[in-house]
Amino acid sequence: MFEYPPRPSIGIDIDGVLVYDQWREFLEFMMIAEGIPCDVDCYLRTNCWEQATGLESIQVGEYYTRFRQSRWYQPAQPIGGAAEGLRQLDQWYDLHVVTARSGLRELPTLGELATHFSGVNFASHRFNGYRGKGQLMTECGASLLIEDNVKIAVQVAAVAPVILFPQPANVHFAPHDHLIYPSTAHRAHDGLTHDEWCALWQETWQEIVLLVRDVVPLAS
Repeated sequence: MFEYPPRPSIGIDIDGVLVYDQWREFLEFMMIAEGIPCDVDCYLRTNCWEQATGLESIQVGEYYTRFRQSRWYQPAQPIGGAAEGLRQLDQWYDLHVVTARSGLRELPTLGELATHFSGVNFASHRFNGYRGKGQLMTECGASLLIEDNVKIAVQVAAVAPVILFPQPANVHFAPHDHLIYPSTAHRAHDGLTHDEWCALWQETWQEIVLLVRDVVPLAS
């Protein structure tokens, strides 16, 4: 009996790649609702909550939990082009969600994915916990990661190629030799409105589908 060759696997981040990362809303919540001084420019330079707020990671996590329960938090909205891009990739690849979200958020996360990306077959959902994304990539056998956090991307690049998804918080980083940049990442991003970012993301996802096909060849 003929057996189809195994499909290649790729890892895909959630926040900032599939759904809008509410970094601006979170910082506004911290400053206005909680009275915590935050350095927005620092966050844009470092992509680090701890440096931008001066708090420890566990404290940031506690405030983020409160943010999710506040009026400042809005239900996750999909990034333009992501749903169609996933449906195209799903034709050829096994798609693994690789997220830094805690396993405590597993049920609402699965609900978000089912709502916004119906018809997409995810091979697995891997939550970070105390493990790094490099380990999660190894566990699921993914050959490539689509990620928006440049620091995580550089770490994972030691394990697998990474396509860096352009976001306001990573455009200030210098190009890195081991990352793959869509052409949209090389444009001037300062001062873009949210609508302009949405148009950029739509175009980026169209290009990402082509980049994945180039970087991860299909089994013959």
